[in-house]
Amino acid sequence: MNARTLIVAAALALAACSDDTGILVEIHGEGLVQQPARIDTMVIVDQGVAPDSAMWGVADAQQAAVDVDVRQTPHTVMLRPDGVEPGTAVWVAALAYDGGGELIAWGELGAPIAFEADLVKRVAIELRAAEELSPGCVVKGDVVVSRTDADCDDDAFDFTVDCDDLDPQIAGDTDGDEVVCGGDCDMTDGSIYPGAPEACDGVDSDCDPEHVPPPRPCPLVATDAEGNVVGCALGQASCVDSGPDAGYGACVDAVSLPEADLDVCQTWAECDVGSDPACFADGYLHCKLDTGDGGACVPAVFELRDLVENDDGECGWRLVGNIQQLAWNVGLRPRGDGGPLLSFVGPCDAELVVADAPAVPLPRFFMITGVTDGVERRLALLVDPNRVGCDGGPTELRCAEVAP
Repeated sequence: MNARTLIVAAALALAACSDDTGILVEIHGEGLVQQPARIDTMVIVDQGVAPDSAMWGVADAQQAAVDVDVRQTPHTVMLRPDGVEPGTAVWVAALAYDGGGELIAWGELGAPIAFEADLVKRVAIELRAAEELSPGCVVKGDVVVSRTDADCDDDAFDFTVDCDDLDPQIAGDTDGDEVVCGGDCDMTDGSIYPGAPEACDGVDSDCDPEHVPPPRPCPLVATDAEGNVVGCALGQASCVDSGPDAGYGACVDAVSLPEADLDVCQTWAECDVGSDPACFADGYLHCKLDTGDGGACVPAVFELRDLVENDDGECGWRLVGNIQQLAWNVGLRPRGDGGPLLSFVGPCDAELVVADAPAVPLPRFFMITGVTDGVERRLALLVDPNRVGCDGGPTELRCAEVAP
């Protein structure tokens, strides 16, 4: 159903403020077998394409009893605008009913027509007999024009969830995921729909076969005989989201961490990071990095004070690993400082800056630690390239906290 603004019946009265502005509609029915008892006339503001007749059955309309035989004499309706600007183009349609209230005919203009100040335009609509699908449902072509029955094709599915209420072989979307037909690629599974969370399990949960889950961070930790960490590197594993080998691959692109970060590595050595994302980090940030034809739009800045309620205190932000990680240049600095990037900044009011990225950036994980509102946290940041184009200046690194 196309969304259009309707000029309601109350705004289009036969008796109006002026006699020289409006649309005079002559409604003919020479080909009808049955004389209508009532004709409803409605207008729909033009938005570039012909209106979808499916909305006729719910549109407000100007109703009028027919006191002439439209098979010989036209039924005339004057449409006058109340609050409608001159020049507004509208489509005009008419529905004809018998004495029992059943729709027996319909008609419409073949093109929109505009209201113009101080001008009455005269147009004609030819009524055509309506095709009755079943009691309570009348269709125009392959679209229900008017209904008093919620299930036109008698397939036990209400038209609000039936993917085609004119074909009993096409049933409804009953999986409860609030995506009715249309783009739902599995109408039997409520966890599969456009926009659904995607897991690395070989199932196309979001109905987008080109989209795969982002990589997962993975640490490589070396310990001595007593379990103490003696070496550590941070990498990421990509998702293979199809076939029998669906799952995350090997930990690659690992960057060795300096000795100052071995305390973070110690927590990874004491838990199963692969099966427990919360073991890797206390929180996850999904950050969108704008890119264009020239690569990443850098520098891109995220204000870390957005993560704390009180940005006047000390957070002790620390970037885990070096500022230079592979072809990425990422670091911290006091907000608005403009100076060189650091791996440690004390004040909560600080910035995370992506100063440089690979020519063709792919999603990449980084990690920062800090004390936010009195709680020490480890935050994993997925920097996800998002092609939108660059204007040559600094951009915002848009980050939002997501579930691990």
